[in-house]
Amino acid sequence: MFKRKWLFIGGAQRCGTTSFLEYVSKSLYCQPFSPASPEPKLLMNMSDNENVFRQWEHSSVEDKVIVEKSTSYIEFPQVAINIKSFFQDAKVVFLLRDPVERAISNYFFSRKNGLEIRGILDALFDDGYEEIPYSTSVNPYNYLGRGVYVDYIRGFYDVLDESQVLLVVMEKLYSDFQYRKSVMMELGFPDLVGISVEKTNAAVRGAHVDYNKGLVDSLASYYGESNLRLQAEYGVDISLWR
Repeated sequence: MFKRKWLFIGGAQRCGTTSFLEYVSKSLYCQPFSPASPEPKLLMNMSDNENVFRQWEHSSVEDKVIVEKSTSYIEFPQVAINIKSFFQDAKVVFLLRDPVERAISNYFFSRKNGLEIRGILDALFDDGYEEIPYSTSVNPYNYLGRGVYVDYIRGFYDVLDESQVLLVVMEKLYSDFQYRKSVMMELGFPDLVGISVEKTNAAVRGAHVDYNKGLVDSLASYYGESNLRLQAEYGVDISLWR
């Protein structure tokens, strides 16, 4: 059992996990795990990484929070079990973003990195996935399913104490000072309260790609029911989402 404080950051791809890590790393009370890239994914295989955790605890600075970010944690229920088994004082933060914008951003990010050649309508609404072009922990083409957040986070609330899980809406973190203050105080980073969050790693939307208001409306309809469940079951404020 590890005794020092740990903070694990996860969330669906394109939800702002990189921006969030860079933000909390500015705190005097934060000790970011390094290297941060490629993402460590330490909790996905404790048998191989237990010694890594112990080495970090041994060398870490007293009263600082060790922060490790691996976006895909949200998609692996075993992560919750590993936190419960090994980390008595840990907290896991999941970054949530308007799933409509997330799906579109995910598509353009794949285009930018040469993983996607289809038009956005075919890519987003195709029932089947393309063959994964490289070794990866999650399927990069799950554009729609990845935005049904409620199906992923339920497994963490079923295993962990409610106090160990924090859901952060990125749109509110960017725009709402009081919300940002409450999040930073809960995480133990009071010195960040007056500092705004900067967006990083943004995907550029190409003008040549065929997306329009009809697509946005279709995506909003697709996520409507799951967003309401997220709000009802976990109190997530979806007012800034479509």
